[in-house]
Amino acid sequence: MTPDLDSLLLHDKTKVQLHKLVEQPVQGILMTGHDGYGKKTIAKALLAKILGGLSDANLLTITANDMHNIGIEKIKEIKDFVKLKTIGTSEYRRAILVVNGEYMTIEAQNALLKTLEEPPSDTLIVITASQPKLLLPTIRSRVTEVHILPVTTEQIITYYADQFTPEEIKQASLIGNGAAGLTHALLHESEDHELAMAVQEAKTILTESPFLRLSSVDSLAKDKNKVRLMLDALARIGRATMSQVAQQHKTRSVEAWQKRLELIHETREYIDKNVSTKLMLTNLFLNL
Repeated sequence: MTPDLDSLLLHDKTKVQLHKLVEQPVQGILMTGHDGYGKKTIAKALLAKILGGLSDANLLTITANDMHNIGIEKIKEIKDFVKLKTIGTSEYRRAILVVNGEYMTIEAQNALLKTLEEPPSDTLIVITASQPKLLLPTIRSRVTEVHILPVTTEQIITYYADQFTPEEIKQASLIGNGAAGLTHALLHESEDHELAMAVQEAKTILTESPFLRLSSVDSLAKDKNKVRLMLDALARIGRATMSQVAQQHKTRSVEAWQKRLELIHETREYIDKNVSTKLMLTNLFLNL
C-alpha cells in the first residue's frame, strides 16, 4: 500500500518542494539523495497524490536486475507502456518510475532520453538516484531535480514517539543519521530494505573474528553495490558508536573508532579508484 504523502517523515524544505509539484506537476522529475533517504517511497507517494492513486494500470516501475543493471530491454518496456491508451480526462493519467536510475547502461539512458524529450502528454516520469553524477548530463538537463534532505533527530523522536521506546528510537536515529527511509526500516526490522540489511550484516562482521570476516571477502567483492552498501553501513555504525562512547568520555574508544572510520573511508576511496576490491576488503577486515 502506498503511504499518503502528507503522512511521510520529511524535511520541511523537501515537503514544500513536493507539494509545489503536486500543485504544478512537471513531466520529468529526478529524485536524488543518499541511500536510505526513502526516495522510492517518496516518489510513489508523490505520484499517487498527483494521479489520485496508483495501480498496475497506471504505474510502470523499472528496477535493476540481480547484477544491479538496467539495460535497454527495460527501456523497451517503457516504450511499450506509453503506447497503451489511457482512460479518463485528468491531465496526467499514468507514470513511469525508474528506481536507482544510475544503474542504467549508457545505451539505456540514451533510449530513455528520447522518451524524456517527447513524453506522452498524459505521462509523468520519475527517476530516483543516489549517485546522480552517473546519469548523462542530457538526462539531467531534461528533468526537475528534487533533492531529499535529511530529517532532524527531533523530527524522528516526535514522529515515532508513540510507536517505539526512546532507546529504540535513539539507536535507529544514530545509525540512520537523518535517513528517514533507513530509520523506518531499522525500527520496523524490514527485510526488504537493502541498506537496513547491510547494517545487520555489518553488525555481525564487527563481532566476528578476522578469520570469519575474511571468509566472506570473496563473495562480497563480486558485488560492487553490496560492497558500497556494506561500507556505508559500517561507517554509520562507526559514527553512531563513536558518538555514544564520546558521551561516556571513553577517550581510547573514541580514538579506536576514529581510526576504523578513517580506514573505512580510505577503503571506499581506493575502491572508487578501481583498486582491487578484494585486496581493500581484506585489509579492512583484518584491521577493523
